[in-house]
Amino acid sequence: VRAGDRIQNTVRGGCYRSAWRAAGRLNALIDEVGFGTGAAEAADRLEEAVVDVARAVEEMRAGLTPIEHYE
Repeated sequence: VRAGDRIQNTVRGGCYRSAWRAAGRLNALIDEVGFGTGAAEAADRLEEAVVDVARAVEEMRAGLTPIEHYE
């Protein structure tokens, strides 16, 4: 395995993990947020759900290798 392949696999894996975590959070958000939820709360919850995705995009655009685990 070449170094370039390992980097590409890390980027692909980071993308997959970020998307997988966001999908779970978005599904939970759909189940938990009701019609009476205010816009500010809904926006905050939505932003929290995709924080891993936003971070991964920033790192990929900056040329950084994504970290293995987001908390």
